[in-house]
Amino acid sequence: MKLKPCLFVAFFSFGICASAQYVEVGPFSGAVTDSSAVVVYKLSLPEQSCRIEYSTDSSLQASFYSEVHTTCGSSANYIKVKLENLEPETTYYYRLELNGETVSRSRGKFQTFSAASRSFKFAFGNSLKSASRRSGLRAALEKDILFFLNTGDLHYDDIDTADIGRFRNSYHKAFLRRDMSHMGRNVPFVYVWDDHDFGPNNSDTTAPGRLESGQAYRECIPHYPLVSEETNGAIYQAFTVNNTRVVMTDLRSMRDTRETPDTLEKSMMGEEQFAWFLDEIKESSARFPLVIWVSSVPYTARPREGGDHWGGFTHERRKIANFLKAHKIENLMIVSGDAHSVLCNVGTDNNYADEKGEGLFEVLASPLDNWGRSIKGGPWTRAFESDEGQMVYGLLEVDYSEDPTTVYFEAFDTEENLVLEARKSFPAGTAMLP
Repeated sequence: MKLKPCLFVAFFSFGICASAQYVEVGPFSGAVTDSSAVVVYKLSLPEQSCRIEYSTDSSLQASFYSEVHTTCGSSANYIKVKLENLEPETTYYYRLELNGETVSRSRGKFQTFSAASRSFKFAFGNSLKSASRRSGLRAALEKDILFFLNTGDLHYDDIDTADIGRFRNSYHKAFLRRDMSHMGRNVPFVYVWDDHDFGPNNSDTTAPGRLESGQAYRECIPHYPLVSEETNGAIYQAFTVNNTRVVMTDLRSMRDTRETPDTLEKSMMGEEQFAWFLDEIKESSARFPLVIWVSSVPYTARPREGGDHWGGFTHERRKIANFLKAHKIENLMIVSGDAHSVLCNVGTDNNYADEKGEGLFEVLASPLDNWGRSIKGGPWTRAFESDEGQMVYGLLEVDYSEDPTTVYFEAFDTEENLVLEARKSFPAGTAMLP
């Protein structure tokens, strides 16, 4: 096995002194593929030399090393490292070396994805706020998941100024949470923002810190290649996991204001992202057995002028629905966010196309750690609103063991009570990865 040093990212804080300075965040992993990963960490001081040691052996014998990086104050001393030429379906262990000294408590692990149609599970949810002892995020790690997907509201700082320092500090505080630290040491982190962590409540393209938010995301978050041509602009992206394509849209930084009339011109994605999204969905649906669209707000929603979900952008939603019908795309589902409840639509009552037929399978699980409760959008096939203080998470299993591909959705609270479940089978794709 030949491994090439690269940049990989991981986050968690442990307050260890190495060479008279501290590792403040990380390392933790993200942007994992079948042959690479990204690790992020943050040190307290600039001009510190560091690298990642990694191995397939849990004791880190016969290790490989990334190239040496030096922290820089202009990027708040964050370092991103990509590890390349990794083996698929393999668990890797890593730790940080700082100024020539091994930081023993900086250990973490991740598993690379498969290049074939292998069944897998991942956990997801949104809304982290109260920093309780046992959040849905921490509980989810007990389910043998491949990664954790946060669908928005990683924090609730509602930043309404163009201050890059505030955005960096908000991520820093989020990563200091014990559940985030625990997650970061064990599974890759996948994340797209919603309103409270992008800018103010109900954020849109007028947010004062729109580009500063984009800069902080790029500095602090392990992410897949970003498509936007605007410097520090929108963060829409896509990746492949075990022959499933995941398409993540940015529904805040380019969206029109709520006050904009819901006409053919009103957009939640913006022209550039919308064109990319349709092309990505068309190509992916023909190439992969299953496509998962990550929408940070509910797609299933009745029309409502000024609505913060897709019900306030009905013309753009109809364009999407008509496109799916025109191209006979039947292997697409949605994982959404924003609401503080567990919701599911199995594809009934959410066909927004001009042509009659089935809609989209959509699931949502929240709150991970927020006392607030809300059911947004609808009508929902099944819905669960948690009791006050009852925190939940979603678990999605993609089962490739039989034809057709079947998706199992389950939602649990932190006491491991099953609160809602659903399943959906998808027709075999017309093409597979070579």
